[in-house]
Amino acid sequence: FDAFDDPRTRTISLQWATRLGKTFGAHVCLLKTAATDPAPMMFASSVEGLAKEGISRLYAACHQRTALKSLLVKNEREQKQDLIEFRGCKLYGAWSRSVSTLADKNIKVGHAGEYDKWEQQSTSKEAHPHKLFDDRMKDFQAVRKAIYEGTPTVKGRSPIERKRISGTNCQYHVPCPHCKKYQSLEFGKN
Repeated sequence: FDAFDDPRTRTISLQWATRLGKTFGAHVCLLKTAATDPAPMMFASSVEGLAKEGISRLYAACHQRTALKSLLVKNEREQKQDLIEFRGCKLYGAWSRSVSTLADKNIKVGHAGEYDKWEQQSTSKEAHPHKLFDDRMKDFQAVRKAIYEGTPTVKGRSPIERKRISGTNCQYHVPCPHCKKYQSLEFGKN
C-alpha cells in the first residue's frame, strides 16, 4: 500500500502463493482511487468469469462502506457485469481472450489479475493481451499505476516473475516468532 501511495511508483508486481490476498489488496487500491482520486480504472483477469466475479466483488465491497456506496451511479439491477460507474470515474472489467474488453479505453489505474494465465486467442490478429493492457495507460504515462499479480507458473518463463524481477524485487519481511528478527518468508527450505 505504501508503494501504491508513492507518486514515484508506476508499477507494482505481486508474486506469491495462492489465496494470500494479492487480489484483495489490489482491489482495495482500486476502491481507494474511486473514493479519493477518481480516475478511469480497469480490473482485468485471465478469463471472463474471473473478471466478472472480480467486478461483482468490488461492487459488493462498495455496498459495505457508506462512502463508497454513495459514489455508485447505478443500482444493483442496472449495474453491468463488466463495469462499475462511480461519480467521477468508471471501473472497467476485462479479460485476456477478449480484445474488445482490453481495447479503446484510457485508464489511469489498472489491475492485471492472474497475469501468468493470460492467453491470446490463436485466431487473433491483435497484440498479446499483456501489451493491450499496458497500452490502456499510455495517456497517463506520467501518473499511471499498474498492479500486476499472480502466482508464477514455470520458473524462468513466468510473466509475473519477469515483472517482479525487472523492478526493485522487494520482499515482504516478517518477524521470527522466536527471536523477533525480521526475515523474508521462504517455504521449502530447511
